Formats: sequence, structure tokens, C-alpha cells
Amino acid sequence: MKISNDVYEAHQELSTCSVNFLEFIKDNPGSVDRSNFQAIVSDKTYAYFRSQPWPTFINKVTKKEMEEAAVKVYNLIIGIPERLFNFDHCKMSSYYQVSETEMELILHGVNAHHMSGLLGRGDFVLSLSGELKCLEFNMSPSLGGWGIDFLESIYLNTPVIAKFLKEYKVKVRKNHLFQTLMECLIERALERFGQETWFNGEINIAIGFSEYVESILGRLNDRLRGLYKHILRQKSNALNGDIFLCNFEHLRWSGHSLTLQDKRIHVLIEMRYGEIPFTFMELVRTGNLLLCNGPITQIMSNKLNLALLSQHQTSDIYSVEERETIRKYIPWTRKIMPGETTYKAKKVKLEDFMISNQERLVIKPTRGFGGKGVSLGVNTPPNQWKQDVETALRERNRVVQEYVPSNWYLYQVGEQGCASREAVWGYFIFSSRYAGGWVRMLPEADNKRVINAGQGAEESIVLEVDE
Repeated sequence: MKISNDVYEAHQELSTCSVNFLEFIKDNPGSVDRSNFQAIVSDKTYAYFRSQPWPTFINKVTKKEMEEAAVKVYNLIIGIPERLFNFDHCKMSSYYQVSETEMELILHGVNAHHMSGLLGRGDFVLSLSGELKCLEFNMSPSLGGWGIDFLESIYLNTPVIAKFLKEYKVKVRKNHLFQTLMECLIERALERFGQETWFNGEINIAIGFSEYVESILGRLNDRLRGLYKHILRQKSNALNGDIFLCNFEHLRWSGHSLTLQDKRIHVLIEMRYGEIPFTFMELVRTGNLLLCNGPITQIMSNKLNLALLSQHQTSDIYSVEERETIRKYIPWTRKIMPGETTYKAKKVKLEDFMISNQERLVIKPTRGFGGKGVSLGVNTPPNQWKQDVETALRERNRVVQEYVPSNWYLYQVGEQGCASREAVWGYFIFSSRYAGGWVRMLPEADNKRVINAGQGAEESIVLEVDE
């Protein structure tokens, strides 16, 4: 098996352990056989997660760099409604192309405190130049990759991986995605309600779905309940409560509180891309319910937010440090509309610039998931690209972004084999806290597709190792 120097160097950036795993693969032919990873690829604890058989190993330094990038970008994005619009629904309506009435409903009950508790995931590329660049930031609990915590033990106990860890004496640090989430929610609930005066030490959390499917989510519910009770006990012996996975229709509004099975719900995590009854938002406004994330999801997951940061890179609205964060992590991004803009401090006519720099650019819908509607200039015929540019200029619901090529990493492919793949890194952030992430790649060498679960991508668990 021959592995290119570029792939070795890309793995070396992650950790020495990652390079050691490449050597292990060369010496162990069974490691490229997918049938030896059945426990991983067939696990249905989280139905929307297509597991890549091989884990991805990073060291403490790499993890720190990823954490810093994700947290800093998150903090800039959640500040946009207040810092750039002062929560003015008329101004936001105009920029995001949402009716004033709808924007007013979206912002109902929203303030800086609510914004600071949003859950999100930033999608980054570790580029060929060694820089981390944020391709998009989705502020919603309804995101792929939540179940990765519960896959860790399956990865570690798979014989091929266990053999590698033993031979190379690898020490893996535990992922804490759900634990970080729950700790954040408990702290915010205590801050909002007070430990004794409002609910006598009880904190109940509901995770509401449009459709709760017992066969898919039942095991996850059992694991979450055990973990949640353990975290409550660690926090204080005076605390108790429960966590429920449920259908939204089972939640009851009483005017002053939200209940489920005769239990008061203090924290609601909505898994419906922000679709929340107005009565629930009224509870948020009056301080009787903590909500993650609610209707503001529709705005905070909009790719126009990266365009706003990019075009304000030199603005005095942001501090010197914040402007450096934008320069470092945000690729050049603009809302597509007729007229002039700037590129590297030079004025350009956007339409002409997009046509003459096709191979350096990507066109994306401002809203939407799954990689749908994305045009990669490097793989789009010129005539089609011109049509895409004209459509975007006419409809004004897309952004253009500088294309960021990814490093190439080696992963298992097919029934038996391996190949180098580009990758996108997903980092979860809860209330400005990094909670881990995953790395996603396409199972086939197809650069014409976006690296997204909706396009068939697989996701590898990221394991932090001591070196």
C-alpha cells in the first residue's frame, strides 16, 4: 500500500497517533476490510449517522486550535442581531428577506441572554495552507452528529481499533458532547430560576421532535436519562429531575408553564428547525421557560451571517482581536446582488468578478441544509455557472464564497480498500463551550458533490489522544 507524502503530512498535522494509524493499516491487511467493523457501520443508535469505519485521531494542540476557532466564530455570529441590527426587526427583515411580520415573530422573546444559550455546529475545512476556515455555522439543535458520543465505546471496542490502541499504547480522552450540553443547561436553569425558590431543586428537560420514533430514539432516551441523573448528582445532592424525548404534541401549555406527563418542563430543546408555537415563545419572554433554540434558528443558520462578518472584516464595529478572528477563520463571502463590493481591499463589480473567477468560488443558497443548490465553480461547466450567477443576482437569495480546498486524509472505502478523501470538520458549541465534533468525507472520490450527509457522506468519530 502506497500513501502519498501529502496525506502523511496532513495526518501529521492532526497527531503522531494519526500517522501511526497509517503505519498500522499498512501492516494489518484486515484493517481495510469493512466486514471487520460491522459493529460500527451497522449501529442504529443514531439513525442519521453514516459511520466511517476508521476513527480520526487528534492531539491536544490540534484540539485546542479547533476549539478556539469554533468558539470565536460562534461568539461573533450570536452577536450579529444585537451588534449589527440592535434587534431591529425592520432592518433584519430587509437584509434577510423575511417579511416584517415574520421577523417580529422570530424575535419575540429573544434577547442577548437567549442568544448566549444557542446550540450550534460550525463546519470547517482544514485547508491545504494549514488554516481552519468556517464554511458555514448552523445554529440549531436539529443537526447531524449528535449520537457520536454513544458510538465512542463501539469504536474503541472494535477488535481492529483495539489492537492498534494496545500496540501503540494510545490513551484516548473521553468525548463529552452530551455531558457538556447538559451541564450548560443545568447552569442556565439554576441561573434563571434559582435552585430553591422556583422548582425546589428540580430541573426537567424535554427534547421535542415533530415525530418521536421509539424504535430509533428509545435507546438514546434511556442512555440520556442515566447520564442526566448522574450529572445532576455530581452537581448537587439537592438537585433532581428528568430528561424526556417526546413529540411536540405531548407538551402542554398552561399559561405560566410547560408540562409533560404532569412534570413541569424548565428547559426545552426543539428538534424542529425552529418551529415553535407562539405560546411557548411567550413563556420564554416571561422567563418561565429556557429554550434551545427556537425561531431564531431561521436567522442564525442563514449563510448571510458569514457574509456580514466577511464584509465587516475591517469595520470599527469589531475590536482588533475580532477583526483578526474574521480574517483568520472566515473565507471571503458576499451576499449576491448587483453592484460593487471589495475583494482583498480592491473594488470589484460582483457579477464580473464571479464570472472571471469561477474556479475560485462557490455559490450557496442562504438557507437550507444537505448541500442542496450548491454550485462548485471548479466543477461546473462555464455556461451553467453563468446561468447560476444570473439566477443568484436576480433572486438575491444566495451567497458567493471563496472556495477552500481541503487537506486529503486516508479513510476506509468500499467493502475492502482505502483511499484519500477531502474532509469537513463539524464542531459543536453550546453556550460558547466546545463540546467535540466529527469529521465528514464522501465515500467515493467525487469532487462534484458537496461533502454533506445529504449527499451520502460518512462521518468519522474524532478521538483526542495524549501524546
